[in-house]
Amino acid sequence: MTPRNRPSRAAALLLLPALFAACSAVPRPASSPPALLGRSRVSEIVNGYAAGNHAFGRRNWEAAAEGFTRAFAFNAGDDAAAYLVAASWARAERPDAALEWLQRLVRSGSCLRPIPRSFAALEGDPRFREAEAALRARAPARHRASPAFVVAEKDLVPEGIAWDPVEKVFYLSSLWKRKIVRVTPGARGAPGAPATVADFVPEGADGLDAVVAVKVDAKRRRLWATSAARREMKGFTAEDDGRSALYEYDLVSKTLVRKFVLSRESRHLLNDLALDAAGNVYVTDTASTEILVLRAGSGELETLVPKDNFVAPSGIVASEDGKHLWVADVARGTFHVDTATGKVVPLDQPAGLFPAGLSGLVSHEGTLIGIQGAVSVGRVARWRLGANGVSVEEGELLECGHPSFDLPTRGVVMDGALYFVANGQADAVANGVLSAGGLRDIVILRLPL
Repeated sequence: MTPRNRPSRAAALLLLPALFAACSAVPRPASSPPALLGRSRVSEIVNGYAAGNHAFGRRNWEAAAEGFTRAFAFNAGDDAAAYLVAASWARAERPDAALEWLQRLVRSGSCLRPIPRSFAALEGDPRFREAEAALRARAPARHRASPAFVVAEKDLVPEGIAWDPVEKVFYLSSLWKRKIVRVTPGARGAPGAPATVADFVPEGADGLDAVVAVKVDAKRRRLWATSAARREMKGFTAEDDGRSALYEYDLVSKTLVRKFVLSRESRHLLNDLALDAAGNVYVTDTASTEILVLRAGSGELETLVPKDNFVAPSGIVASEDGKHLWVADVARGTFHVDTATGKVVPLDQPAGLFPAGLSGLVSHEGTLIGIQGAVSVGRVARWRLGANGVSVEEGELLECGHPSFDLPTRGVVMDGALYFVANGQADAVANGVLSAGGLRDIVILRLPL
């Protein structure tokens, strides 16, 4: 992830030894699956990421580099960790160390490349320009994702997206405008065409703060949304910080059914949410680090996973039967939660692409798909779940550095493709002030799966 100096993005943007060390000196038969890293090594990796992110948030660049190096040391091939080491050393104004790690990326064939604000201290160094040119030359010439439709409301600053298969419309959440919009794509066969947009919940109605996530329960005709007082919203003040709520809307009457407001005794930031077939609603609270559940038929949010099991839980998906949750902790990695016990374990995996820094997480046909919105130029990756749900197979990159990317956020699967927000543009807002000059139309990309 490209580290950025935005306090409101700190949890999401602080993620995410030899890159080319072989996983094993003993060759395996081609038919054998790669060996998993194992629980102890995965724990070392997630702890390294946590240490790196913690230090980066406090601008302790050398300690950040050491933390990300630790994560990298236990997982050869994790180019995101290598990139973060380079970015940390660049911030520390240690050019030789930063360039050493950039050269590792060049030799690995990584699609990641330096973002100017993270490597400003190296701009005048010819060695940096050479490494940057080499990485840019390796950028994908073609992209699998293509524009599905465009939303002309440039200052929406969207975060979440949902699909209603009954009315065949999308819903987008707005951070800046504190509202939810209903989006009808253009005619089929006209990809990238402007969509028809109408307010589903007007700006600030029902006490909405920044709207973070939206999910459709098509069977029960409900739209669920999380809202939180964030620096990316219009009218934000420091006194608002820590306020958050869960909303339930009726898709037929288009009215508010229920609103669950969390106590202000401690800070909360309800982030993403997931639904299972029974109608249970699971929610990540990034500020308190808890996982909450609203059980079907209940009128009260309960704590499923207490605080301190996560650092910055964000994306979340649930299995259809409600027995499993998968939670993306942007500061450490991706975890499995047993809904019966609340037990949390990091996903085991083979060496290679590591699911850290996933702000968006969806499931599809036995796979987890994550959007690494702030990792360098941004990318989308997929991991196939193991049979027990607590491990994944080797990761696969689906998209990297698309020209439309500007902090891509979240997605939803529809008709065998991932539809996701390519340019959330949340960096255009700081402490309740929008810099509208460079905003572009919102692009929703379609990525065949």
